[in-house]
Amino acid sequence: MKTLPQGLTVFVGEFTTDWGVLFTGLTLAAPPITLLDIVLSKQFISDIKVRRG
Repeated sequence: MKTLPQGLTVFVGEFTTDWGVLFTGLTLAAPPITLLDIVLSKQFISDIKVRRG
């Protein structure tokens, strides 16, 4: 079991790199992380507003 960045290093070799597969993996990994960031940042901001008054 590896994290996604560690797993994607399989496609980077010493002499060749499979750029298509590497970028596809990165593209598929970005939306869930971005969505999580948006949801949690809204929660964080609303918590700050509640604590201030």
